[in-house]
Amino acid sequence: MTHSAYPQMVSESQRLGLPEHYHRDLTHWDPLCLKEQQPARFGWVLYDCGTHLLLPDRYGSVLRQVFTGMGCFTGKRHCYLFELGVLREATVEAMFDALEEWEAEDREKSASDRERRASDRKRSAA
Repeated sequence: MTHSAYPQMVSESQRLGLPEHYHRDLTHWDPLCLKEQQPARFGWVLYDCGTHLLLPDRYGSVLRQVFTGMGCFTGKRHCYLFELGVLREATVEAMFDALEEWEAEDREKSASDRERRASDRKRSAA
């Protein structure tokens, strides 16, 4: 099954004529990651030398520093956010802000879920 984001990603790639190199990022690695991870929201960078698919549960403020120092964030690059079934273009800053916000939300949800399960176990043991 194709993730709902992938046709939108391909459409943007065709519209912009990118990537110029490392097409396999878009044709192999992005759909593979989408299939395996099934992310509800993510960041995506399309540039002349490929793509980067950024999941909020795997990237934090350290990655922002690494990526903004790389050449892929200059020249022909376009950043996107995928959320609620829609891929929309964003600035690099807005993309990383959203990824960090989503990562924090996911951490809070995980902590809340752990607390709920622990409480449920205590009630069942009583």
